[in-house]
Amino acid sequence: MLKFAKFAFAQSDDSYYRRLHRDPVRAMTERGLKADMVFLDLLLGLTQQDPKKRMTLDQVKNHQWMKGETASATMVRNHFYSLVPGRKCLNKEHYATMQEARKAWA
Repeated sequence: MLKFAKFAFAQSDDSYYRRLHRDPVRAMTERGLKADMVFLDLLLGLTQQDPKKRMTLDQVKNHQWMKGETASATMVRNHFYSLVPGRKCLNKEHYATMQEARKAWA
């Protein structure tokens, strides 16, 4: 579907889309988000306004970012709890892991 349809938000008056495609690092920094260049390359390839320029599924599957390290379920859970305000820790070990994750993502 993404290969054939135009993105509704990819219009000339969508400032976020324009910023992302003009200078992806700056666009992410302005929003307080960290993203490495390999991920941004994938994101830009997936969000091309022209469907003919958009990445194919095979290109996505073979992209460097898709072949990178995969987080374990524990890592994802700990990261989630480190970012969601008001979430309670499961135990002291979980609290320590949350604090480490907060520092790593700060």
